[in-house]
Amino acid sequence: NEYLKNNKADDFVVLGAGPSLKNIFPYLKELKSKYKIICVETALNAILKNGVEPDFIIITDPQYYAYRHIQGLKAESSFLIAPLSVHPGVFRFKCKGFLLCSDMIPLSKYFENKIGEFGDLGAGGSVASCAWNFARLSGAKNIYLAGLDLSYPQKQTHIKGSSAEQKFLSLSTRVSSLDKLTSGGIYSAISEPAVDYSGNKVITDSRMKMFAWWFESKIQACPETKTYTLCKESMKIPGVEYCSIESLLKKENISSKTSISTGGAKDISAVKKEFIKDYKNLLQNINRAVELCMINPDGLDAQLEKIDADLFNSPFNELIRLSYKKEENKINTYLNMKKLLDVDLI
Repeated sequence: NEYLKNNKADDFVVLGAGPSLKNIFPYLKELKSKYKIICVETALNAILKNGVEPDFIIITDPQYYAYRHIQGLKAESSFLIAPLSVHPGVFRFKCKGFLLCSDMIPLSKYFENKIGEFGDLGAGGSVASCAWNFARLSGAKNIYLAGLDLSYPQKQTHIKGSSAEQKFLSLSTRVSSLDKLTSGGIYSAISEPAVDYSGNKVITDSRMKMFAWWFESKIQACPETKTYTLCKESMKIPGVEYCSIESLLKKENISSKTSISTGGAKDISAVKKEFIKDYKNLLQNINRAVELCMINPDGLDAQLEKIDADLFNSPFNELIRLSYKKEENKINTYLNMKKLLDVDLI
């Protein structure tokens, strides 16, 4: 939120990891000099190989395999956008700085309550939808999409050189070839026909059409922001027009530096100490409940009700609500909570 308040940009180029992204590579350096570039984490490896560090990289998937897309890479002039729910390794990524966005996990809400809301980038089913939202909230009047194919041009799933394609290559064998692995991704959902911006037929599926519907609905709801595609091979999305790269290159250069004016960086060391203290108190209450149940399982209703009240009134009430599964045997309720919540705090 602080970044969006203090930084406004005219135009953005959003880079997905679709096969058509290859058409942009010869112009990527020049586009970087004229527009703000934001890429999804899957496309980062291929973009860096073409000698360009994007202004922003976005990763929202909390799973380990999503972190693998940026593991071992670095982009020291880029800002990385992520929620707190991502794999911890994401925050060891070498970059210029981090921008946090909101998510639904209770621990994220704890920090937002302490230092202010991070900012909601919405949920459109794909990280590209969050990238589009970030560009729009940054004040972009025009957003240009590249590599957001939402289909499988020439029966390919990802741009060559992307981390996803590199993973397929590393797993391929004579028995399980690259084409076999790729076809598994293409046909794992119900295949459906669609057309690209040249009127040619392309293969897509029900998942991709859901993502396309999200873009269509958001574009209709935000008429102040115009969205274009730079790739004719992409599936046609109502409301998204084709724009030639040549017309984009006519724009004057912008500043080569992306500032991080946030109105004053917040020191979260105090909040971290408060978090550790509050969480240890939470664990102490759960351990106390377990001890009471083991010592005297009968006649503890009043004491356990007091502990329950303390748990549900703690800053982690959402976490308690999700982990509190009431059972006939009270000790099992607290043992299950202990198993779920008792972690080492650094």
